[in-house]
Amino acid sequence: MNVYDCANELAKAMRESQEYKKLKEAKAALEQDPKGKEMAEEFLKLSQEIELAKYQGQEVKTVKLETVFRNAPTTTEFTKSDITTGVELDGATLTILDSDGKEVEKWTSVKGKAHVIKRLHVGENYTLREEFAPYGYLQAEEVKFTVSDTADVQKVEMKDAVPVGRIIINKKGEFVKEVTWKDMLAGGMDAAFGYVTGSLKDVTFEIYAAEDIKAADGESSDYYKKDELVATITTDALGYARSEDLPLGKYYVKEKETADGYVLDGEIREVDLTYRDQNTPVVTYDEDWQNNRQKAKVTVVKKEKNTDRVLEGGVFALYTKNDILNAEGEVILKADTMIEQKATDQDGRIVFTADLPINGSYYVKEVQAPAGFVTTEEIKEFDFTYEGEDVAEVSFEFTYEDEPTTFEITKSDITTGEELPGAKLKVSDPEGNVVDEWTSGSTPHIIKELEVGKKYTLTETIPADGYATAESITFVVENTADIQKVEMQDDTTKILISKVDMTDGSSEVKGAKLYILNENQEVMESWTSGDQPHYVEKLPIGTYTLLEETAPKGYIVANKVTFEVKDTGDVQGAKMEDEQAMGKVILNKTDKDTKKPMKGVEFALCDSKGKVLETLVTDSAGHAESKNYPIATFKNGQYKKAITYILKETKTLDGYQLDETEHKIQFEYVNDRTPVIEYTLDLTNKKAPEKDTPETSDNQDGSTPVSHSSDATSVSSSPKTGDNTNIAIFVLVLAVSAGCLGTVVAVKRKRK
Repeated sequence: MNVYDCANELAKAMRESQEYKKLKEAKAALEQDPKGKEMAEEFLKLSQEIELAKYQGQEVKTVKLETVFRNAPTTTEFTKSDITTGVELDGATLTILDSDGKEVEKWTSVKGKAHVIKRLHVGENYTLREEFAPYGYLQAEEVKFTVSDTADVQKVEMKDAVPVGRIIINKKGEFVKEVTWKDMLAGGMDAAFGYVTGSLKDVTFEIYAAEDIKAADGESSDYYKKDELVATITTDALGYARSEDLPLGKYYVKEKETADGYVLDGEIREVDLTYRDQNTPVVTYDEDWQNNRQKAKVTVVKKEKNTDRVLEGGVFALYTKNDILNAEGEVILKADTMIEQKATDQDGRIVFTADLPINGSYYVKEVQAPAGFVTTEEIKEFDFTYEGEDVAEVSFEFTYEDEPTTFEITKSDITTGEELPGAKLKVSDPEGNVVDEWTSGSTPHIIKELEVGKKYTLTETIPADGYATAESITFVVENTADIQKVEMQDDTTKILISKVDMTDGSSEVKGAKLYILNENQEVMESWTSGDQPHYVEKLPIGTYTLLEETAPKGYIVANKVTFEVKDTGDVQGAKMEDEQAMGKVILNKTDKDTKKPMKGVEFALCDSKGKVLETLVTDSAGHAESKNYPIATFKNGQYKKAITYILKETKTLDGYQLDETEHKIQFEYVNDRTPVIEYTLDLTNKKAPEKDTPETSDNQDGSTPVSHSSDATSVSSSPKTGDNTNIAIFVLVLAVSAGCLGTVVAVKRKRK
């Protein structure tokens, strides 16, 4: 090896050495740091000057230099892409975890923009984890990476796979195997044919796109256009047909060809293979589909003879005419065996449900007619033979005609016996099933086709307005074509409404104007009360309000009374009580001269016989009020006579003359809206005269008492002409008399 070769080898080794690579990285980092680059160049310049001075023998002074080296940060770039197409993906939620599993950073991928993380630690192991994959993609496996000691951008790519779809169809068919028995109408047994389910070979299907089947990345071309044929599959010996690795989307499947002996399945089935979630790599549609055998539909129509009216309740039976064989040739049902028994519905129809084997002979006959109908002996025969794969059902329909039974239901008033319109009625069978329901009219209701020998119940669900609900009636249908009758009678509702005196709770109050409102505030009845309770008949069942428009003299209008009319024909009651008007005495006592109120003056309120009922004492305002007292006497709920009360002063203040006037009080009834009548007396007291100064007697207040105090006496102060009586004595006596007579200033009536 010559010198040049040796030099080349040495240079190569130096270039591949770790030190040289770090030098290059440092140089590159320095290029990105202008200040650091400037300091490095200055350091090299100084180093060269020092070496030159040493070479020239000059003294070199040592200078300490402090240099700051700036390292370039690590840069890692993360991308998220489709594993098949390489297209970048939006919407993936990604996380970086350090070696301890601690989250470093979390973000959501953006198409066309790689995610960059700086300053990941050199030599450290990290994990890129996908928390949530974009819609249409599977969650990717974690990507582990180690950060290299380089300033170059380090790239980490995570790729998401796309789920695929799978369609699996298991095609089956049936073969007659056996006969089992179940309970049937009228205590017999129905035959139920048992079929064996087996796999069908050579059934062909076509798979079509039900929509445009698009690529998950949103950029690549569509896989299939809507209604485009995607695949054709055929069942194998086990009855399975499948299609794998289908792009996700919606499809539909049609049966193109079926096995011999079966009806072609024309149903188009939707298959949803759309994206489920990020953890489902294969979206599978796996269903068992079964081809129908060709079947027989046997129908019986029951009609009324000579009309088009259909009949309910006719019982018919289906029989086999010949022996029935299974697929192995074994006899499973002998000739003339009853297969099924059913009754006609409200449409007069029977559709037998027995799944009859093909290629057999059968017949139908009536076993029991509807109630009141004559049974026909006619027999209908038919052969059930195969008619090709395009015929799903072979129909056989037979019509029978009979005469009906007839019931006449009458709803009448219990008193008059006349037809009662407006009642809601129903007829139910023993099981509670409603056979018929209607609203009564002016003529009897007709019901036909009730079953002979059966008990039915006639029930009134809602009575006519003003009537009580009648008891239900049970009746039995007789086996006859004659009209059978049932009559139900209703009693009226009855209410006695009393208007009584609240005081005794029994005396009827005469003369009150009353009325009744229903729940719709309609007036149902109005009257003036008498000496007997008011009788009301035929109020519909419900809640009512009794109101008093005006009260008789002496009474106050009562509060409204709510009462209920119950569902009964018994006499019901309601009562309204009237309260008597009351009276109250109001006193105002003042000094005659100063008009100041007098506190502490006492009065006795007495009845007409002088019995003290109450003592009244004036307050600081000279005011006093009595309790409430009856204004009149009542007999048998009627106002008779006003009550007279007597008010007299029993104690006055020191220095004042006692007013010995007896005030007769009668309360005058105002109206039925005034519960308390106020009788007001404005009274004055005069100071007692000094002993040495006789006074001239006069009327204390100079006024004349009004009605309610007409018994008060007015005394004249003028002596008779020619009278020889000592004038001083006369004046003194007159003054004393005037001081004893209180003056009624005013009588007021107030309304509350």
